[in-house]
Amino acid sequence: MAQVSSTVFHFKREIANVTIQPQVSQKKLKAIALKSKTLAEVPETPGVFKPGRLIFNFAIIDEDESKDYLDEIVPPLVLRVRYEEEDLLRAEAAGEPLQLAYWKDKEERWILFTAEEHNFRLEPDESPGTGGYGVAEISYWGDPQVGWGP
Repeated sequence: MAQVSSTVFHFKREIANVTIQPQVSQKKLKAIALKSKTLAEVPETPGVFKPGRLIFNFAIIDEDESKDYLDEIVPPLVLRVRYEEEDLLRAEAAGEPLQLAYWKDKEERWILFTAEEHNFRLEPDESPGTGGYGVAEISYWGDPQVGWGP
């Protein structure tokens, strides 16, 4: 397998502070930005997730194979999503932990990134309360909207 761990996909300004890094792959992967939904289009999933800020919508393609979106990604990609102080304050006001989730269109519900399934973790900045990154490993992806909540 070819080592591509230094490759980071960069997006346009509207979804800055998001990086997706392949660990190792034989494929020539490319992340493409898609049209984002609005909060009204992706309502909360009661008891699971209430979006407070939508981040981005993207898909992964293999440039050598086709322009179809890849569903299964082996090995997993590392997704790093920036959170800001406003996200922390919103979660604190709601009395909830800061969460990252993706919208599953077919089921019309939010799916949380979890430590068990996605090795999800928050990596705060050195200065407390200023923000940081949510980091998750993904091995399955369609084209879901991603957001911070509550």
